[in-house]
Amino acid sequence: MKLPTDTENAAGSDCQERLVSPWVDVSSFSQNAKDRTPQTWRAKFGRFDIVVTRHRDFAPDEWASKCYGIWDTRKMASKSLREAAGQAKAMLQAELETAINAILGANSYYS
Repeated sequence: MKLPTDTENAAGSDCQERLVSPWVDVSSFSQNAKDRTPQTWRAKFGRFDIVVTRHRDFAPDEWASKCYGIWDTRKMASKSLREAAGQAKAMLQAELETAINAILGANSYYS
């Protein structure tokens, strides 16, 4: 599947919204599904794998994210795909900064 440009993204409604690289559509559908609108997007940032998806445990207009090994499924505050993806990236950055600060603080204590 060809990833759309930002201009194409801006033209669609929220349910038809698309993301650009590094996000890849990894949606899966049953053979009988008539609606093939992308529901799951994944991006790899180094060794970190973030997934933003429409989760069955949440309302149809809500997004959830998961970062394997960092956090399990969390409901995102935004109903926009683009904003939910940005929030997921910010969550990963915050988790990594917290870990780095803890490591640096521990090193200075023993130095």
